[in-house]
Amino acid sequence: VMSPSRHIIDAVDRVVDHFRAHSPSDTSRAIVFVSTAEDGIQVVSALESALMGRKPPFYCGSKVAKHLAESRQTAEDCLALWDSRAGRPFIVATPALYSGHHASGVSCAYFIGVPRSLVCFIQGTGRIARGKGERGEAVVLPISNGRRLPPASIPDLIGVSAVREMVGSSTGCI
Repeated sequence: VMSPSRHIIDAVDRVVDHFRAHSPSDTSRAIVFVSTAEDGIQVVSALESALMGRKPPFYCGSKVAKHLAESRQTAEDCLALWDSRAGRPFIVATPALYSGHHASGVSCAYFIGVPRSLVCFIQGTGRIARGKGERGEAVVLPISNGRRLPPASIPDLIGVSAVREMVGSSTGCI
């Protein structure tokens, strides 16, 4: 968990800097998770600027895509573009990508804003390091604008106490 950023744009700058410093190879990829489609549009724009005009694909559920003002690529097209590795190391995604897509070469998952639950965090981190011998890293970038930063201490943002409770429970599973 990184210290809170003031704005989404600041968080995107930190994502790019971290990825450049920590990606294991030139072919490494990363997922940038956002909570809402509106945040996703801002992140795509900021990443496009940071990546010198290479617009990352934006993956969101079909219900969300129908409500966006601009036309969107289909989910399948977004994933195909990202999987082609055509100079686009990032994909921006809403929680719709938390499960179901298995891609190799994904070294980082960035959460801009705190994930809504421990399950969301676990599912999102499950998208990284899926290939044999791959290692991955999940980074949470809280936004301190008052609506995304829950009233919790920084060390427990991802619910360490909830993990302990789940593991100790006879009905919980991870």
